[in-house]
Amino acid sequence: MQRFIPVLLITLLVLVQSAGAFGAQATRYALVYRWDGERQRLLDYRQRLASLLSLPADTHLKIVGRDQQFGIVWEIDRTLAQARKVAEKQNASLRRAGLKPVQVTPRNSYHHLYHLLYRRDSDPENLRQEYARIKAALGGQAGARLAIEQLDARTYGLVYRGWQGRSAALKTGKQQAARLGLKNTPPTLLAAVERRAVHGDANRATVRGQIARPPVVSSPAQPNQAPTAAIAAPPPSAA
Repeated sequence: MQRFIPVLLITLLVLVQSAGAFGAQATRYALVYRWDGERQRLLDYRQRLASLLSLPADTHLKIVGRDQQFGIVWEIDRTLAQARKVAEKQNASLRRAGLKPVQVTPRNSYHHLYHLLYRRDSDPENLRQEYARIKAALGGQAGARLAIEQLDARTYGLVYRGWQGRSAALKTGKQQAARLGLKNTPPTLLAAVERRAVHGDANRATVRGQIARPPVVSSPAQPNQAPTAAIAAPPPSAA
């Protein structure tokens, strides 16, 4: 019996090493170009990168989050060796342009960002009345993040531009739904990308380190006040 113990140990060791090798091979990598606490500054930098590297910004250079920072990544989904080769080729151009070299990072080292979608319609005019109600109810900085965006060629959406991670966006959605009396129809998550705003001033807002810290929503009305009055109030004048 004892003579089988070394064989068993060697077999287990081989299995552990094989599992580790498989795990390392399964890890996929992306390229990260810059981290910054200010989203607008990062968007400006992304335009320089897109022009220099001949990459479409909207589809290749995504804005993601990590802690309290925004980042620009290209999710090339390659092995470590493959990602390093791509990075080396790009770094030659980046250095000549006086820009920071690109870094290789595991795809699980950052998180995607989300907005909240309240409603969609083929005609943006059908969203304006609800835009006014929700913006007035949210008030302040939160209301300023609301916009009517063009989602695709035929669809428009009433969007709260939060630029938040998934868990933070879901929490914000629940808070806003409670505030607006929309517990049965809360806003849904929408991938946070730059889209054309046809109405609203959210596209002019500069977001600084707000990935996990959503703006404070106006306090709910007291029991002796009618919450619908706040929602129905006209909107004040106009990331």
